[in-house]
Amino acid sequence: MLNLYFIRHAESEMNLREDLIGGRCPDTPLTTRGFLQACQLRDYFLNQNIYFDEIHSSPIPRALETAKIVCAGHNFPLENILQWDALQELSHGEWEKQPRAERFTSEVYARMKLEHWDYRSPQGESQRDVCERLYGFVKDRFLWRYERAVVGDVTAGIFTHGMAIKCVLREIENSDPRMIWKTAIDNTSITHLKYNQHGWHVLGVNRTPHLVKKELE
Repeated sequence: MLNLYFIRHAESEMNLREDLIGGRCPDTPLTTRGFLQACQLRDYFLNQNIYFDEIHSSPIPRALETAKIVCAGHNFPLENILQWDALQELSHGEWEKQPRAERFTSEVYARMKLEHWDYRSPQGESQRDVCERLYGFVKDRFLWRYERAVVGDVTAGIFTHGMAIKCVLREIENSDPRMIWKTAIDNTSITHLKYNQHGWHVLGVNRTPHLVKKELE
């Protein structure tokens, strides 16, 4: 059986700038609040006796730093964290860090509505691109090993980004692409997926039982 825990990175400085277009933005660090979120996530896994056989991460610092904080509490060697470009966030290309009000004009919204999940900003990716990239990672890294009995049970932590997790869910559930925008994935939330001889099972989406509000205020 495969137990895959998809984890969104902790709060980063770019998360606080709703006026700007996000995306990959590799130079945005965790906030103080984000560091505390990651520590609470680490403690939650320890208290629940959830330990990872493998840890995979996006190479973007906010995701990798979240993974390292969790690993440090589990005695999981940091050098064993596997980094994959496939786990990066959707790229908005030339529009990253640009003012939303300037780029998302009425004409752009009309085009987005027409092209839907195939829409790309200049030099960026579409949601379809991200879905194919992320689910391709899952198939290449996990499913073939399980289906060919190369390994037994595997529990893996996968530290990535909000849109990336939404796109994995869309592929697994074969849902309407419009559900991508209707799914909330919060910072350090846990999305737990299981795969066995009966196929995929979604055990939890956007779970944040570890976040103690009074410690984050």
